[in-house]
Amino acid sequence: MSNGELADQATVENTRKLLSDSWNISDRAGADLILEQLLTSARAGGSAWDYSRAMSNLGYYYLAGYYVETEALDRGLEIAKEIQALYGSWDVFAESYLAGYASWSGDSSESRRQIYESLKQSSWNPYALDWNLPLEKSW
Repeated sequence: MSNGELADQATVENTRKLLSDSWNISDRAGADLILEQLLTSARAGGSAWDYSRAMSNLGYYYLAGYYVETEALDRGLEIAKEIQALYGSWDVFAESYLAGYASWSGDSSESRRQIYESLKQSSWNPYALDWNLPLEKSW
């Protein structure tokens, strides 16, 4: 087995452990269930926090081998379009995310707000990307 294959297997194993420990996900069915629960919660409460966790989980599902790359990308594109239609800007999305995080954690979201504000001021600001960028399949 090559070093790349060992690293890939380690990534799969580590990601599966993370999903199991954090979300009680151990297979594709569990991944699908949690994704739908997050999206239902996001839609019901208008929570960017839940939308963010759904998008993050899609990446983990791919790394764990529960979704193939195109499934994760296709589903992520659908969710991204939904997010884009619901929030008018990065700032509006961030405010919803921070409120959702504070509600979920029972803690202040101030440190996350500071990270967001710092990123907006950095030379590699990911939020400089136009919120209304056309979202299209390119894979």
